[in-house]
Amino acid sequence: MLSLPVIAYGQTAEVYAYGDARVLKLFREGIPSALAEDEYRICECVHEAGIATPEAVARIEIEGRQGIVFQRIAGRSMLQAIMHGALSADEAGAQMAALHAGVHRLDAPAIPSQRGILAGRIREAPLLTEQEKRAIAERMARLPEDAKLCHGDFHPDNVLVSDSRAWIIDWMTGTSGHPAADAARTMLLLRFGSMPPETPADVVALINRMRQRLLDAYTGHYLRQSGLNRADIEEWFVPLAAARLVEWLPDEEKRELVRFVRDSLA
Repeated sequence: MLSLPVIAYGQTAEVYAYGDARVLKLFREGIPSALAEDEYRICECVHEAGIATPEAVARIEIEGRQGIVFQRIAGRSMLQAIMHGALSADEAGAQMAALHAGVHRLDAPAIPSQRGILAGRIREAPLLTEQEKRAIAERMARLPEDAKLCHGDFHPDNVLVSDSRAWIIDWMTGTSGHPAADAARTMLLLRFGSMPPETPADVVALINRMRQRLLDAYTGHYLRQSGLNRADIEEWFVPLAAARLVEWLPDEEKRELVRFVRDSLA
């Protein structure tokens, strides 16, 4: 049994303190080594591109589980900062937009294709009919191509804030693709995303109260800084919502996404 202090739990991994200046992201049993290797390679590329992200120091394996050792950042997640009153929803939305727009200005290195990943997930999406999947795939095929750096899961819990700067973490889903699709994913997460089941009820209530303000602030600032318009992003909503159905989600969130997709296709 691993005897290291746990810092955070996630759906695919746990994060442990690993000495004074490092953390260990240890993937759960059954996560293929290829996924850990992909994240390590993407993190190297992102760090070299100048994005403020913890440096990936080493790939290791412990008790049959894949792991990545990262530089340790002194700070807390943006979500925690909002919950504790250190950031307002408006301030957090503005910071998120500036960080995300900065990422999207960079040409992507040789990392996985956003469009290819989305297409595969739509084909596998549960709760949708084959006819609906074909309609979504046809809709996505008409959307513009690009090869910019995209995070793939950008939300307040994947931003660390310290006294001097903000850091983007968790590049496991990093891709080369269109910024509008990446922004659409963030907007869908802010609109529909549920909290982990162990989240205290008062925290869930707080997040739900500030969710719309955070979404509005992020959207307004991102549109101004990216040069995209709202329609550029909204046309990606249906493919992104369908692709999200393959993820581990509470049943209610899946039902909301399916309703959204079907209403949009009607």
